[in-house]
Amino acid sequence: MTNKCRFLFTILILLLTCSLMRSPQTCAQSMTHVVQKGDTLWDVCELYYGNPDLWPKLWQMNPFVTNPHLLEPGDVLTLLENVPILIPKEKEVAVNEPEKLEPVVTGPVGIDVSALTNMDTLGHLCDVEAELWGDLFASEDDRMLLSPGDTVYVKITKQGKRVEPGDEFSICKQSPLIKHPITGEKMGYVLTVRGKLVIEEPVGLTYEEDELVPKKNIYKATLLNCFKTLSVGDSIIPYEPASPCVLPRSMDRSLLGNVVATQDETNILATSAVVYIDCGLDKGVQKGHVFQVVRKHVVPDPDTQGFRLTRRPELILPDVHLATILVLKSREKTATAVVISSEEDFPVGSHINALSWSGAPEILSKIATCSLE
Repeated sequence: MTNKCRFLFTILILLLTCSLMRSPQTCAQSMTHVVQKGDTLWDVCELYYGNPDLWPKLWQMNPFVTNPHLLEPGDVLTLLENVPILIPKEKEVAVNEPEKLEPVVTGPVGIDVSALTNMDTLGHLCDVEAELWGDLFASEDDRMLLSPGDTVYVKITKQGKRVEPGDEFSICKQSPLIKHPITGEKMGYVLTVRGKLVIEEPVGLTYEEDELVPKKNIYKATLLNCFKTLSVGDSIIPYEPASPCVLPRSMDRSLLGNVVATQDETNILATSAVVYIDCGLDKGVQKGHVFQVVRKHVVPDPDTQGFRLTRRPELILPDVHLATILVLKSREKTATAVVISSEEDFPVGSHINALSWSGAPEILSKIATCSLE
């Protein structure tokens, strides 16, 4: 073999050796997907992993995505690490090997219900009368109907409670006694939130023994929000902030109940309605639990046709699905929920079934996601 041939052979061996000894880091580079029109994170997870329920983890890997169910064509998604990719042979998938990106750490993923309801207006159903802190007894210009920005005056009637400037209160009204629409038993009182105010300063003078002295427990306040018509005489309770970012939970056991009251005192309900149910902390119900609203489907037993019976036996068929509700707040014996989807309108008194799952219901994937604190 000539020297020239030996030289070329040596170069070839070196090139082959280098190609076989590529850095493991190169092999470990993240895989990506180029978004096509109509893609969702649900679809991408189904395509690559055969498991659409991995979409929240894929969203964490791609925090630039604002709505994981309305992706922008041309965007590049970083696929999950340490998850086997199963690319169907019958589909052509745009897979690239970009430069390695630093992982972005985000919090757990929840769903954002702010498009369905205002968390400041939820109210609740309680088996006893609410412990009200006081009432709104006058306005600056003596008007009965009030608007945001108006100056009002409140009296604190709850004994032993200290109020400071800057404290925020919800303005509310309590309903008469509510009875269960099915059993007729006493359920309690619905407290509806009508607005919000902030305390400015203690004010007011009164005569004591012909001498002007400061009046205790009287405060000037400013209206921040009006969710419903406000008027002098409405009550106040301390404002309790609640995040609209909710982590859906699977119920670990079967649980039946009923919708017993509503926020707006309406009888026919649909998507976005706030409802109160007769299941609470005493039955394990927590924020994030999901229930189906159903209609019982009972018909006469067909095997008894033609028989002379005072009452034909009944046949119970599968329940008819009416709506899906998500628990936003839970109390001792009741819970507050919002209707996240409805197949048809349904009345107060409708039956509910708690949902259990290994993979979250598809309806939840249609709601915008959020990062839990």
